[in-house]
Amino acid sequence: VPLVSAELVLRAGQSANPLAQPGLAGFTAAMLQEGTRARSAQDIAAQLADLGASFASHAGRDDARLELGSLKSAFEPALTLLADMALNPAFDAAEVERVKKTRLAALLQQRENASQLATVVAARAYYGAQHPLGASALGTEQSVAAIDRAALVNFWQTHYRADQAALVVAGDISEAQLRELAQRLFGNWAPPAVAGVQPAQGLPALAAPTDARLVVVNKADAPQTALVLVGPGSRAGQPDE
Repeated sequence: VPLVSAELVLRAGQSANPLAQPGLAGFTAAMLQEGTRARSAQDIAAQLADLGASFASHAGRDDARLELGSLKSAFEPALTLLADMALNPAFDAAEVERVKKTRLAALLQQRENASQLATVVAARAYYGAQHPLGASALGTEQSVAAIDRAALVNFWQTHYRADQAALVVAGDISEAQLRELAQRLFGNWAPPAVAGVQPAQGLPALAAPTDARLVVVNKADAPQTALVLVGPGSRAGQPDE
């Protein structure tokens, strides 16, 4: 079919969050489609709509992803938009405040959702408070409220780097076409002169699970109950994975 999908994958997930700033990775990823130096958030939305392209940016546990899908005929301008969002985010102060309010509202909703709350509590119970994966991916009310433009710019400069990124493309496009396009859009994306934080190497060696075998969050008026069983698994990149 005449479709192409692309993902720009970076070592900029929740595991890269400073302990004092849970939610920073997700906040940064959410801001990428909220404007660049050359395009406003409205411009980006309108251009994606005109191209019939889908786009999403989010941060998982270990990586951040910019995901794009389009018709083959629209892939070049669509990937141009993705490159602009990854390499030239504006982090406009007004947009930062708007997204902050959205994420604070999401935290309130999270507490009312049994499955989401159980997942958050299970992560804290297994990883512990002194591990970046021990907090909600959204962060806390205190950490989200404290995030400002400077914190977002610093996280982006530290972790959104050419030497920590991979462009993965599948669909109706040849390798030669893709190489030419990628070189044109990302060829000047140079690694920083001084190596910054390496998220994959910066995690605590081990999780610090609670001694409790059963953790209960009692909400008497909850219409649903969620159960999570949590235990160790293989780390990303390990042979046993």
